[in-house]
Amino acid sequence: MQAVSAVSPSSRDKVTPIAARTSRMTGTDLGLAALLGGAALVGYAGLAVRLAQGQYFEYFNLAFDFDAAPVLSLLTGSSPDAFGVKHPLMLLLRPLGLALLALGLPAKTAAAIVMAASGGVRVAFVFAFLRVAKMGRPEAVALALLFAVTSTQMIIAMVTETYGFASLSLILVWFIAQSRLDFPSRFRLSRYVAAVGAAGITITNAMQPIAAELLVLWKEGGVLATVRKLLLFGLLFGAMFGAVALLVWYREIVHALSDPIGAAKAVWWLQTKGPSTGLLKVLQTVFGFSFVSPNYTVVLLPETTRMIDFREWSFPGLGHLVVAAWLVFFIIGTVAGLAHSGYRPTAVAIGITLLFNVLFHVWFQFRGSVYIYTGHTHFLVFALAAGVGPWVAGRRRARAVYLSAVLALAVSVAAVNVPSAAEFTRRFDIPDTHCPAPCAEPLR
Repeated sequence: MQAVSAVSPSSRDKVTPIAARTSRMTGTDLGLAALLGGAALVGYAGLAVRLAQGQYFEYFNLAFDFDAAPVLSLLTGSSPDAFGVKHPLMLLLRPLGLALLALGLPAKTAAAIVMAASGGVRVAFVFAFLRVAKMGRPEAVALALLFAVTSTQMIIAMVTETYGFASLSLILVWFIAQSRLDFPSRFRLSRYVAAVGAAGITITNAMQPIAAELLVLWKEGGVLATVRKLLLFGLLFGAMFGAVALLVWYREIVHALSDPIGAAKAVWWLQTKGPSTGLLKVLQTVFGFSFVSPNYTVVLLPETTRMIDFREWSFPGLGHLVVAAWLVFFIIGTVAGLAHSGYRPTAVAIGITLLFNVLFHVWFQFRGSVYIYTGHTHFLVFALAAGVGPWVAGRRRARAVYLSAVLALAVSVAAVNVPSAAEFTRRFDIPDTHCPAPCAEPLR
């Protein structure tokens, strides 16, 4: 009942008509985005640099089945790991690490700051997304702070892996789509750049730019026109992606074309393999562990590594209450977002995309690890959870209740996740494995 009253207008509340709100960023918004992103960068950098002082970055699979060593090599190595089919354009991120190396930073410190910066930019764009979704500044700030201290966001801001970059590219995709709902002529070229970036970092994420484009086209109306424009977008997106990939992988592509059957077999066998953990565990991970960190589970791998992961519904201290509060917040936000006429198209598009990802990850797993993939779903879940935001903009009393709830949840989530992240940074000063770095060749 309290949740309903928080989004119901009172006759004594000051109400701003929806039509009067703007989906354009102002100078104040840009300043707040920079401030939030910068503050997050500083916090993440402290954690990431501490993690870099140990040996985590040199190994595969010390935690969550993340492969830190290849991205460290990509960003700072003299002979970089160029990745491949699953992450075809990662090599284009190499100048980020080289620029910091040129300033005299040690390799692991440079890589750590790159990842922390990606985390800070994610926070900034989450705030920007909320603002163009016509949420008030106070709500957008409070929600961005909540996002900043969530589990997956903090972990992928510390670890040299593809998932931090993947998450950033997907947030950018949805920010652009949300910005274009009222102004379809905006970001016409940028949406292709964002789409190529999302697919180039993780090829399976190509479906999210298509879903985001469908959101914009569907609102414009007309089934036939929508299908035609979506096909055109797909063709141009594919052509641009192919052109960039050809520049990066010219020799490999020419070799593949000379033996297409052999190339197809090689790509097929790149599939991630491992036992299925079932739908319940995927749901627990995507909606629970991704936001509130549970206790670490130690998993003994065949290569003698004692890997840590988030696998059991067991939380430190008051963590059970915090994750319950988060799930209630998510459910109320999702229902409110679907009920709001302005936010409903976004909530539906993101909800369908999230459903596809959940079903996909029921099948696509590696040694039972699921948390490793939450960087692809994290923003989708959060955007649904923020669905109360559009209701309270301009409603003084409802806004006060909502802001209090969001900030209280942010503090509670931080009380669980920050100590867990701090512990993570110290666990790998001496890796818990008997084999030398990098220990094992992973299946990416």
